[in-house]
Amino acid sequence: DEPQADGIDVRRLGDDLHYTAERAGRVYHVVERRYALLPREAGAVTIPGIGFRGRALALDNGAFFADSQPVAARSQALEIDVRPPPAGAPRPWLPAQSLSLDAEGWPADGQLRAGEPLTLTLTLKATGLPFEALPALTLPTLDGAEVYPDKPQDGTRGDGRWLVGTRVRKFAIVPTRAGTLALPAITVQWWDTQHDRAALARIAAHTLRVLPAPGAPAAPP
Repeated sequence: DEPQADGIDVRRLGDDLHYTAERAGRVYHVVERRYALLPREAGAVTIPGIGFRGRALALDNGAFFADSQPVAARSQALEIDVRPPPAGAPRPWLPAQSLSLDAEGWPADGQLRAGEPLTLTLTLKATGLPFEALPALTLPTLDGAEVYPDKPQDGTRGDGRWLVGTRVRKFAIVPTRAGTLALPAITVQWWDTQHDRAALARIAAHTLRVLPAPGAPAAPP
């Protein structure tokens, strides 16, 4: 059976794992299946026992066909205490094992040219959250440049133990005049569940030098 409980979203993590294990001198074939449980509210939650149904082969030496009989098993119920967000925790509530915010595409020499686009790629990745829980990636209005966002590239995968949600978005930044172009810092507040504390992911502010467009008249002194 699939695990189910009121107030919890259940997501399967990857494919089944197959291996053997020995118990009391007998060798068993093991099928292991992992799930991520995402509670929607605080309180006590009960995950009912998981049922298994199959058929056991009664192998008899010399028999051409093996007889079988139905078998069933059920796990114990699982009790989970879901804690509320701590007082003063940042909003939106983003509890994660880890979270990173990165930017790629800055010019190596810190210079741009008016009218020529710069493609900046922002990536937000969180271990322990699906991408739907992460805030959308945006850039503010920039003085001296036009910003053209591309279509978001979002997705969630399982690494075998955790959900890993990712948001990726590209922005074309086109300077409209020579001078300096200031891009403010970008921050995301989240909750570090490994250390049970608030944390901050940050892309530092950047100031770029914008050169005149080719053939443009020189600026007056």
